[in-house]
Amino acid sequence: MICINVPLTVSGINEDESMSQKVYEDMLREAGVKPTKVRVAIMSFISLNHGPHTVEELHENSSVTCDLVTVYRAIGLFEKHNLIQSCDFRDGQLRYEYNPEGGDHHHHVICRTCHAHEVVPLCVPDKWRKILGKLGYSDVSHQLEFFGLCRGCTDSG
Repeated sequence: MICINVPLTVSGINEDESMSQKVYEDMLREAGVKPTKVRVAIMSFISLNHGPHTVEELHENSSVTCDLVTVYRAIGLFEKHNLIQSCDFRDGQLRYEYNPEGGDHHHHVICRTCHAHEVVPLCVPDKWRKILGKLGYSDVSHQLEFFGLCRGCTDSG
């Protein structure tokens, strides 16, 4: 189980931890999202613990007590404001990870058998953005995941 590193109560935290909480509050405010304790906890977890994570994993690892619906609402809000991006591993559960502005854009390769995943640190579709621009499209986005068999499943198969 992964634990959130950023405490959310004011009493008993040191200056560094308080500063970390303020960073996430400011990040949410700048995106136009009201920084509630639950939202700050989820945003700090997502940005500090490279995912992607399911909503259930985020709920289980939250340092703030809340119901699952609240986590779903926060995730929907974060996605709407481009703070996170969703990943579809084709197993019936969307996963979410931090979407830093202008950085760390990547894709994943997912094993079809054991669902292990790894980051693919390049983006092939960038050239398509230019082509689509010539067709008159702007503000183009994409989702791309690769699927195959990992070495362990290939060797045991």
